[in-house]
Amino acid sequence: MRPQAVTVPLANHQVFVDATGDATGGGPDLTTVDVANDDAGTIVFRITLSNRTALLEGDSVGVYLDVDKDERTGCIEGLGAD
Repeated sequence: MRPQAVTVPLANHQVFVDATGDATGGGPDLTTVDVANDDAGTIVFRITLSNRTALLEGDSVGVYLDVDKDERTGCIEGLGAD
């Protein structure tokens, strides 16, 4: 299944920037993440990769959220992702 582009207003958005060229092993090189939400509760993550126009077979990008703000619950090696 291919990810689909989602168009929502960029109200309440924040952009996070990562250095270009620091991906290991030729994997996807994440450079920006734009997180936005609307008043209806829709949350959108727009992730930009500097070395891909689409994910290749074997590539993956994950978004882990600690929705209860408690590092002691959830998983992902103690980071609290639910």
